[in-house]
Amino acid sequence: MGALFFILLMFIALMTFIVIRLSISCMFWLSNNPKNKRHVFKTYFPYYIITFFALFIVIILEFDKSIFAFIYCGSVYSMILLVWRFKLKIQKKNLQK
Repeated sequence: MGALFFILLMFIALMTFIVIRLSISCMFWLSNNPKNKRHVFKTYFPYYIITFFALFIVIILEFDKSIFAFIYCGSVYSMILLVWRFKLKIQKKNLQK
């Protein structure tokens, strides 16, 4: 039973990561200047993170402040910040070469 639970958690984490990655990539693809990652970050990141923060508040309230909702939303929020940071670090490395 523990292995099945672990596989389910890994599947949920993988699907969450794919959705986050695609949503961030769509911002770059639809931007006027997709090559300038710093510009895309400064333009879209505040709206993106505010939207997700509001969505997480709604999710937490809908699940009656469940500890699982807090953990999931907190981990997704952290994952979003890490993906944005990773996208920007790649550009810094490319600029230094």
